[in-house]
Amino acid sequence: MKFEKTINISSSIVRYVEAACSDDEENRRYWLEEKESSYLLTVKFENGVVIDFKLCGSDEAPSWCEGVMFVPNEKGTLTEVSCTEPEDTILGEWDFWLGANLYRICVKKEGE
Repeated sequence: MKFEKTINISSSIVRYVEAACSDDEENRRYWLEEKESSYLLTVKFENGVVIDFKLCGSDEAPSWCEGVMFVPNEKGTLTEVSCTEPEDTILGEWDFWLGANLYRICVKKEGE
Protein backbone atom coordinates (compact mmCIF):
# COMPACT_ATOMS: atom_id res chain seq x y z
CA MET A 1 0.00 0.00 0.00
CA LYS A 2 1.16 3.55 -0.70
CA PHE A 3 0.62 6.42 1.74
CA GLU A 4 1.41 9.93 0.53
CA LYS A 5 1.32 13.41 2.01
CA THR A 6 2.47 16.81 0.80
CA ILE A 7 3.68 19.27 3.42
CA ASN A 8 4.29 22.97 2.80
CA ILE A 9 6.82 24.80 4.97
CA SER A 10 7.51 28.50 5.23
CA SER A 11 10.21 30.16 3.19
CA SER A 12 11.88 31.36 6.42
CA ILE A 13 12.35 27.75 7.60
CA VAL A 14 13.67 26.76 4.16
CA ARG A 15 16.19 29.64 4.24
CA TYR A 16 17.35 28.68 7.74
CA VAL A 17 17.77 24.99 6.83
CA GLU A 18 19.60 25.83 3.61
CA ALA A 19 21.99 28.11 5.54
CA ALA A 20 22.57 25.50 8.27
CA CYS A 21 23.26 22.79 5.68
CA SER A 22 25.53 24.97 3.56
CA ASP A 23 29.29 24.43 3.62
CA ASP A 24 29.77 28.12 2.82
CA GLU A 25 31.96 29.62 5.57
CA GLU A 26 29.66 32.63 5.97
CA ASN A 27 26.81 30.31 7.00
CA ARG A 28 28.88 28.52 9.66
CA ARG A 29 27.07 30.47 12.41
CA TYR A 30 23.90 28.53 11.53
CA TRP A 31 25.49 25.11 11.98
CA LEU A 32 24.22 23.11 14.95
CA GLU A 33 26.73 21.42 17.25
CA GLU A 34 27.03 17.63 17.20
CA LYS A 35 24.75 16.94 20.16
CA GLU A 36 22.12 19.43 18.99
CA SER A 37 19.09 18.73 16.87
CA SER A 38 16.04 20.76 16.01
CA TYR A 39 12.72 19.25 14.99
CA LEU A 40 11.42 20.83 11.83
CA LEU A 41 8.11 19.08 11.37
CA THR A 42 6.05 16.04 12.26
CA VAL A 43 3.83 14.15 9.81
CA LYS A 44 1.13 11.83 11.13
CA PHE A 45 -0.63 9.16 9.09
CA GLU A 46 -4.12 7.83 9.77
CA ASN A 47 -2.78 4.40 10.75
CA GLY A 48 -0.64 5.84 13.57
CA VAL A 49 2.70 6.00 11.75
CA VAL A 50 4.59 9.20 12.58
CA ILE A 51 7.55 10.67 10.73
CA ASP A 52 9.65 13.43 12.27
CA PHE A 53 12.03 15.58 10.28
CA LYS A 54 14.90 17.17 12.11
CA LEU A 55 17.98 19.25 11.54
CA CYS A 56 21.03 17.58 13.08
CA GLY A 57 24.42 18.97 14.03
CA SER A 58 28.06 18.11 13.49
CA ASP A 59 31.06 19.76 15.12
CA GLU A 60 33.17 19.74 11.98
CA ALA A 61 30.70 20.01 9.12
CA PRO A 62 27.44 21.65 8.11
CA SER A 63 24.19 20.52 9.69
CA TRP A 64 22.07 17.92 7.88
CA CYS A 65 18.43 16.81 7.68
CA GLU A 66 17.05 13.43 8.64
CA GLY A 67 13.66 11.78 8.63
CA VAL A 68 12.79 9.32 11.41
CA MET A 69 9.85 6.88 11.24
CA PHE A 70 7.93 5.77 14.34
CA VAL A 71 5.14 3.21 14.73
CA PRO A 72 2.71 2.72 17.61
CA ASN A 73 3.63 -0.07 20.02
CA GLU A 74 1.61 -2.18 22.47
CA LYS A 75 2.30 0.31 25.29
CA GLY A 76 0.55 3.08 23.40
CA THR A 77 3.77 4.97 22.71
CA LEU A 78 5.90 5.19 19.58
CA THR A 79 8.89 3.08 18.62
CA GLU A 80 11.53 4.24 16.13
CA VAL A 81 11.77 1.79 13.23
CA SER A 82 13.89 3.55 10.60
CA CYS A 83 15.62 6.72 9.56
CA THR A 84 16.92 8.21 6.34
CA GLU A 85 20.42 8.89 5.21
CA PRO A 86 21.58 12.47 5.90
CA GLU A 87 20.41 15.04 3.36
CA ASP A 88 21.44 18.66 2.85
CA THR A 89 17.87 19.85 2.32
CA ILE A 90 14.43 19.36 3.81
CA LEU A 91 12.75 19.87 0.44
CA GLY A 92 11.79 17.07 -1.92
CA GLU A 93 10.41 13.56 -1.69
CA TRP A 94 11.22 11.42 1.32
CA ASP A 95 10.42 7.69 1.07
CA PHE A 96 10.06 5.31 3.99
CA TRP A 97 9.29 1.60 3.73
CA LEU A 98 7.54 -0.41 6.41
CA GLY A 99 7.13 -3.97 5.16
CA ALA A 100 5.37 -3.69 1.80
CA ASN A 101 4.03 -0.21 2.61
CA LEU A 102 5.57 2.92 1.12
CA TYR A 103 5.20 6.19 3.02
CA ARG A 104 6.10 9.12 0.75
CA ILE A 105 6.25 12.69 1.99
CA CYS A 106 6.79 15.56 -0.41
CA VAL A 107 8.08 18.64 1.40
CA LYS A 108 7.62 21.89 -0.52
CA LYS A 109 8.19 25.55 0.15
CA GLU A 110 4.92 27.43 0.59
CA GLY A 111 3.75 28.97 -2.65
CA GLU A 112 5.56 26.54 -4.94
